[in-house]
Amino acid sequence: MQFKTVKLRPDSPAVLEIYLRENQENLAGARRPCVIICPGGAYVFCGDRDSEPNALALLGEGFQACVLRYTCRVTDEQPPLHDEPMRDCAAAVRYARTHARELGIDPHKISLLGISAGGHTAACTEVFWNDETHIPGGADGLGRPDGLVLCYPVITGGKYAHHYSIGNLTGNREYCLENEAYSTENYVRCDTKPMFLWQPVGDETVPSENSMLMAEALQRNGVPFELHLYSQGWHGIGLADGEVGSPMPHVASWFPLAVQWLREMGLG
Repeated sequence: MQFKTVKLRPDSPAVLEIYLRENQENLAGARRPCVIICPGGAYVFCGDRDSEPNALALLGEGFQACVLRYTCRVTDEQPPLHDEPMRDCAAAVRYARTHARELGIDPHKISLLGISAGGHTAACTEVFWNDETHIPGGADGLGRPDGLVLCYPVITGGKYAHHYSIGNLTGNREYCLENEAYSTENYVRCDTKPMFLWQPVGDETVPSENSMLMAEALQRNGVPFELHLYSQGWHGIGLADGEVGSPMPHVASWFPLAVQWLREMGLG
């Protein structure tokens, strides 16, 4: 395995940690698909439990993998983040795509794996990809992902919001119109990229309605998606393989299902 870290934007502390297979081409000589991981952490930190374990699992399935350490609001004294995390994410996709040859990446197979608040970052990067007010310069499409895998994601700023996460973007941890404006389900269109979503229904941190709201929006607009709701598990369960708690084999099925889905979507 090769590993390197790159800084993405001169005005941002965000870095991209890049994990590469030694054999950068597969047996057929093709460049590999890539998944960029956006860890969870309520926009206060980027969790380690979501980072290397997922990256190594993806390498084992033949992907190139990256971990995005996007901008976080470490203390309440820090100004609200607003659009900085999604701008970091778009910059990460852009970097992977414009450096695809040297990284052994297929530039048409770059997906995001967003976890909790990182799922919101990933969803925002997709639904606002060509909105100059959110992602300046994004209209050329180089920073737009080709698909998304969202794990117990923060999706909405409305009734079922995780207001602590959304509040770190807006500065307001109570319901308000600015928080509602970050309800990514409201911006789904017929050309939105495909999504794979999964969540424990008993999630006591981010209500499972977040995933269901996104699935409903994707269904209404005819966007390919897959949704898995698990009766067991908890928020932050990760790969459910015992890395962050007792192993739960049934919940752990999300990872091979997501890999299979990416391949069926032509992204794996």
